[in-house]
Amino acid sequence: MFESYIRELEDEHDDKNRLKGKLERRLGRKTRENFEKLLNEVEEEGGILPFMKWKEFVEVWKDHELFKNGLVPADEGSDGLHLFWDRVDKIEQLASKQQQQQQQMTNISNNKRGGSVESSSRDDYSSRRHGSSGWNGSRGSSRDRDRDRERDRE
Repeated sequence: MFESYIRELEDEHDDKNRLKGKLERRLGRKTRENFEKLLNEVEEEGGILPFMKWKEFVEVWKDHELFKNGLVPADEGSDGLHLFWDRVDKIEQLASKQQQQQQQMTNISNNKRGGSVESSSRDDYSSRRHGSSGWNGSRGSSRDRDRDRERDRE
């Protein structure tokens, strides 16, 4: 009889803990969603920049309601700081990709206009030097090849 009573109390206690955990997870999810809304708004306005610091972000948005509600410490999942860093990383990667694409377009443009040899690929340089340039076809000294390889690495 005593054992069954203890078992009932333990079951009640376990049920309360499960419910409490479920409510905490729900609250954490809601706060993350609210903070994500804020990050989306700020990103659309151009308010998050590559290499932006958390301190800079906080100074501007600390009074915003979604910011205040999004800073509840998260036991599960990401908190506001981690969500911010994830967003900054995404923006940095996008900026880097755009910069690489612009560099490629610049290189293509330079090559079409007969741009400088330094902006050409190694194969283009080699073909200009040995093939169509009218040179005597000699491959040059090993010192010249080493210098060309060093130039390609830069």
